Amino acid sequence: MNDDFPSIPEQARNLSKTALDIAKSLAETRRLLAPDDLVDLRNSICESCDRYEYDSSRCKECGCFMVNKVRFNGAKCPLGYW
Repeated sequence: MNDDFPSIPEQARNLSKTALDIAKSLAETRRLLAPDDLVDLRNSICESCDRYEYDSSRCKECGCFMVNKVRFNGAKCPLGYW
């Protein structure tokens, strides 16, 4: 395992939190996916962050695969950047 990423249990907690955030947002907004312009903005923010791992497109802070996470309307950056 790569030590740059959170432990597997921590990644599981982070994924569970993201799923809950997405579900809450879906219940409130009735919108699952973010608009393309927001996805593009989130991607550019992630790619400029020092916690972004280019080879795997993962965030070193939460361990998420950002190519997927940025697409969900209710998902949030663990560092509060978006």
